[in-house]
Amino acid sequence: MQRTRSGLVAGATALLLGLAGLGARDPTPQPRLQPTYLGTAGLEAALAELRASDGGGAWPTLGAGPTLAPGDRAESVAILRARLAASGEAPSATDDPLRFDAALVEALRAFQRQHGLEVDGKVGLATRAELDRSPRDRMRQIAETVAARRTLPADLGARFLLLNLPAFELEAVDSGPPALRLRVVVGTSDRPTPTLVSAVRGVVVHPFWNVPPRIARQEIAPRAARDPGYLEHLGIDVFAAGGAIAASGVDWRAFQRGEIDLVLRQRPGPLNALGAISLQFPNERNVCLHDTSDHSLFERARRDLSHGCVRVDRALDLARWLLAPAGEAASMTLERALAGSLTAELALPEPVPIYIVDWPVWVDADGRLQLRPEVYPERSQPARE
Repeated sequence: MQRTRSGLVAGATALLLGLAGLGARDPTPQPRLQPTYLGTAGLEAALAELRASDGGGAWPTLGAGPTLAPGDRAESVAILRARLAASGEAPSATDDPLRFDAALVEALRAFQRQHGLEVDGKVGLATRAELDRSPRDRMRQIAETVAARRTLPADLGARFLLLNLPAFELEAVDSGPPALRLRVVVGTSDRPTPTLVSAVRGVVVHPFWNVPPRIARQEIAPRAARDPGYLEHLGIDVFAAGGAIAASGVDWRAFQRGEIDLVLRQRPGPLNALGAISLQFPNERNVCLHDTSDHSLFERARRDLSHGCVRVDRALDLARWLLAPAGEAASMTLERALAGSLTAELALPEPVPIYIVDWPVWVDADGRLQLRPEVYPERSQPARE
């Protein structure tokens, strides 16, 4: 008997969500890492099933509408139930399909966790957008992720950093499962963090921050013009061609117009934008990974909030991990530098590869497919400051 279109979609979706762990059954013996590190077998299996299902078909869509919350009763709740049932997250049978009941709330929360959304059990704008993605769009995401993974070496190294932008997460790997999994803040849509491959060569303790010209002109100068004490409060010094100058004597409006050239540099301290730690790795885009003085941003589900560089939660733990191969002497040097107030540059015994990638789809260590909203759906690469 010929299978119906809805049956094909449901079957493909079940495989997409449940069988993506095929990558874990690769016959080649490999360490138990995230399958994204190992290759693309799980993603390719899911993609093949979607392609076999008549191009992915369609799922029920909610369209625009108000926030749906637990306890609501509406036609759109029935659509939500059908949408989650189509992708295997919720049963379609219920006494009242229009009621946003407890079982549907839990199914939605599972969907939100899998998609990296705020797990609140409500259908707001972000959750609605992910629910309304089509199987065809998922096919595109998987295919693009597979292609992007193939641009990297098959062997990423025994010890490396992998930062996945849509996951807002950095993982430190050392010949096994990630030793550290850290939250990060990445660039906004108009100042995106680029994908790149480099190697971390050193750790800077109590770094100075050389303010990028665009930030200096567009964000700091207007505030300095309004408040003479603003720069001193932040510990920012001003330099002209002849050396340091007093901020009170600067024509900030002329600086904003580009009529005079100045360099702004923030001293180390509790308000320093780079926090207590930054990492040194060469790259053409002048991207850096660093600590921050504002840790509240790490609590958000979506964290594309920076000017293009990457803020790392628990940056001190990352610095300790990077320096660990150098032994106890390096660890003691790091702790002494942190206890002091002077800037110190600590070289790593060996460079550690870092891969900044843009993979909105991957298979986790338990064989579960993970999907994320694309951070830069129309990625552009403007010149950095």
